[in-house]
Amino acid sequence: MSFYLSMRKKVLVLKYVIIVCAVLSSLLLLSRWVRSISRFSLHTTTASPIADASLSSRLRPEDEHGWQAMKRITASLKLDRSTTILGGLNAVAVEIWLPKEWSENSVKNFPILIFLHGRGESGDFKLMNSQSLPRLLGGDVRSDSLHHGPNKTFAALWPFITLMPQCPQYCARQNGWKTREFEALLELIHAAADVLHGDKHRVYLAGQSMGGAGAWEFAAYSPS
Repeated sequence: MSFYLSMRKKVLVLKYVIIVCAVLSSLLLLSRWVRSISRFSLHTTTASPIADASLSSRLRPEDEHGWQAMKRITASLKLDRSTTILGGLNAVAVEIWLPKEWSENSVKNFPILIFLHGRGESGDFKLMNSQSLPRLLGGDVRSDSLHHGPNKTFAALWPFITLMPQCPQYCARQNGWKTREFEALLELIHAAADVLHGDKHRVYLAGQSMGGAGAWEFAAYSPS
């Protein structure tokens, strides 16, 4: 009997030791994570400033009718960042979808959602528009046995200013959205906020395949 009690005490002590070690390990990992986030935030806040005085002239729609709600509009943003940071990237091609309630005289700001496409869609709006979110927002108008046209009900309820930037063809070779693209996306967010009544404090990310990984990496690159 005494042997049984002794073993039971040893098992209980061992359990407590394991629990304490697990707690200490978790705290150590948490402290390392907090320190890494702090260092990363310091890095992102020292990025080169965005010159926003001419954003309205640098973000231009290709459609002759200008910005319109409930319509996918192809546009381009001429970038104003350092060529060293952007690695020679001087403009971003982007498709922009504005929600049903949007107008040029809107008195409220709308949340911004950025959709990043996958590797195979690099440099090709047509392919990007044939699937996923761009298709739901009217990107693919085909109606046949394989395609059922845009989802008008979904589009009418979609509340976001949606930015669907086009990563150049080289993104397929580098297999990812990288630093220079992230810098361009930051400027695109500011442009959408200043020109299109976007809310820079409500920015959401989504992506497909390579773009899904890019969404996580962009969030880590610029958490604020």
